[in-house]
Amino acid sequence: MSQQIFDRLLECLAGRVGVDAARLVAARVLDIDGVSFRFEWRSFDSEDVLLAVCHFGPPHPSGDVREQFAKLLEVNLFLLDAEVVTFFAVDRRTGDIMLCIRAPLASLGVDTLEGSVVGAAGQARAWRSGQYVQEPSSD
Repeated sequence: MSQQIFDRLLECLAGRVGVDAARLVAARVLDIDGVSFRFEWRSFDSEDVLLAVCHFGPPHPSGDVREQFAKLLEVNLFLLDAEVVTFFAVDRRTGDIMLCIRAPLASLGVDTLEGSVVGAAGQARAWRSGQYVQEPSSD
C-alpha cells in the first residue's frame, strides 16, 4: 500500500512540475531548472516515509567553507517541523551540500511535496549563486 501512495505522490508531483510521470516514478529522479532531486521510499521506526534529497552543490568558491557550513547549521535550526523533517547534510563522498526532506507518507499531500521541492530548488539556486557567502567585514 505504501509503495502505491509513494508512486501516486510522484505521479501527481510530475503533473504539477511538468515532467513525464512514468519516468519520474521509474527513475525517482527529478530536475527542476538544473537542480536535481532524488526520491526514496523508506520505513523508519515502523513509519513509511518519503525521502527527497536535493543536490545543492559544492560550497561557493569565493567564500570561507567553514562560514558557509556554519550558516547552513544555523538554517537547520529554523527548518524544524513536527511533520516534515528538513535538514542540510554534506555528501561524504563529494563534499557537496544536500537538503534532505523526510515526510510521513500517511499524511503527505502533493501540495506540501510540491512546495517543498520548489522551495528547495530556489534555495539551491541561491546557494549556487553565492547568497550564503558572507561578505568580508571592512574592519
